[in-house]
Amino acid sequence: IQMQKIQINSAIKAKHEVVSFKDSVGRVSGEYLWVFPPGVPLLVPGQIITKEEIQTITELSQDAEIISTFNLMPQEIHVIDE
Repeated sequence: IQMQKIQINSAIKAKHEVVSFKDSVGRVSGEYLWVFPPGVPLLVPGQIITKEEIQTITELSQDAEIISTFNLMPQEIHVIDE
């Protein structure tokens, strides 16, 4: 279940900081993450990052490519600087 904290447009425009993906639990994503193939979005800007999502994305990265807006995944992610 996606938990959207702020609207996508606001999250994209907000000030970001880069953090370790594994340490991003509870933070708000500042970027999109997709699994490729097939190109399914896993996170969208403004979404709260949960422990379960980190586990799922980490597991998926073993067999599929994780693509992100700023191309730092799976090591780092842009989050909203709150």
